[in-house]
Amino acid sequence: MARTGTSTPLLLRGYRATTGLLGPVSPLLLAWRQRKGKEDAARRGERVGIAGQDRPEGRLIWLHAASVGETNAALPLITALRRSHPAQALLLTTGTVTSA
Repeated sequence: MARTGTSTPLLLRGYRATTGLLGPVSPLLLAWRQRKGKEDAARRGERVGIAGQDRPEGRLIWLHAASVGETNAALPLITALRRSHPAQALLLTTGTVTSA
């Protein structure tokens, strides 16, 4: 929501318009990606914001790795966080089927 006297940047307006138009076709895109082996049917809801598990109570450390390589690179950080914050909930999300 823009404040009075300010305008929304063109790039943001373009992003909003594109995602608004593509939102209704995203199930078709996900189905196509699934047929190509790029999506896991059991985890498809996660791609549209439906969590596969309930969020743990309290604070959460959230790490995101876009690929298998980033997931592997995050392992030492995860180990260190587990040691330094043993009671803290940790969430690792990924962006590919092979790193999930």
